[in-house]
Formats: sequence, C-alpha cells, structure tokens
Amino acid sequence: LIPFFAQKSNIALELKTKTNNIQNLENLKHNRRTIISWSLNGTDASRKEELKTSTIEERILAAQQCQAWGYPIAFHFDPMLFFPNWKEDYNRTFELLKKHIYGDIAWISIGSLRLNQGLKNTIQSRFSKNSLLLDGELFPEYDGKLRYLRPVRIQMYRFMQEKIKETWSDKIPYYLCMEPPEVWQNSFGWTPNSDNNLDHILQSKLF
Repeated sequence: LIPFFAQKSNIALELKTKTNNIQNLENLKHNRRTIISWSLNGTDASRKEELKTSTIEERILAAQQCQAWGYPIAFHFDPMLFFPNWKEDYNRTFELLKKHIYGDIAWISIGSLRLNQGLKNTIQSRFSKNSLLLDGELFPEYDGKLRYLRPVRIQMYRFMQEKIKETWSDKIPYYLCMEPPEVWQNSFGWTPNSDNNLDHILQSKLF
C-alpha cells in the first residue's frame, strides 16, 4: 500500500496503530503520501485498559523513528477517559511527546469515550472488576451513544487544546471526533464550517 500511495498526488493513506512494530516501514518509498498515526491515551489509563498493546512511551518512540524516516505522523487521543487524576495522567503523555516529538505533526484528533448499550454490556461482563471505562457517568447523547456530559467533554477538550499549544504551537492542526458544532464552538471557539475549515486545514499539511 505505501509504495502504491507514494505514486499518487491527490490522495493519501493514514495507518493508525497502537504498536511499535514498525521495522518493515524503514526502507519503503513513501513520498510522504502515507501518514503513520498512533492512538494515545494517558499512561496509566493505557496500561490498565489497552491490553496487549505497546506502552505509550513505546508508541511515541516508534513515532519518533517514523518521523526520522520522513513519514508524516499524527496522533489520536480518542477515546479520552474521564476519571480521578485524568489531567495528571494525560500530562505524563504530553511530557513524553515534548521529549521525543518535534512539531512537524500532520494532525491530532481528540474525542471522548462513546459507546452503545451493547458495548457497555460487553464491558460489564468481561472487564467490570478492573476497568475504568464505566467509572464515569455516561448518558445518551444526540446520536444515541452513551457519552460524558457536555460540560465534562468540553473541559477535557479545552485541556487538550492548551496542552497541544503548550507542547508545540498553535500551528498543529487538531480536531474533534464525532461532536456537534455546539461542542466545537464551546471547546475551541470555532466550528468546522467556519473560516477554519477543517478540510482545508488537514489538506494543507499534505497537498
């Protein structure tokens, strides 16, 4: 796939992962048409919830290596988890990012935990004794999925916006996943349909 997309001028491929198994990417001709992205979370939350995956630090070091190989990289904080000391936990992840990743990042997406009732039942039956996923209060939202209340989500998104700017700059594109315009506006002060058109922001990093 990567050599195929390297030959294209009007499309790009994003590969999203939670692994540090990247050795097979080293010598591929990519022409910066493939973005390698990592799903991230707080360090403690990841250790408890993301079973059998690479640690947050291992993922960030893998991103550092791909960046050295010339690949565009991206990060996805989705789903964010709301639990006691969540800010401290995400701060630890940003400390690792600041240490290892310079500011040439294609984009960062941000979203919060969302699940349907069937998934909630599965979590309760399989992981209820150890999981933090259902510790927060979850309520049906506009799309029928269970989510944290809007003020909680907005608080989380504003925190992430501040951390992104503090760690790199306000030039890193970031966006919300599956949120209505009202949450965008109250979190960031703009919506995807405003002058900060989301498609334009993301495409400007690639084309």
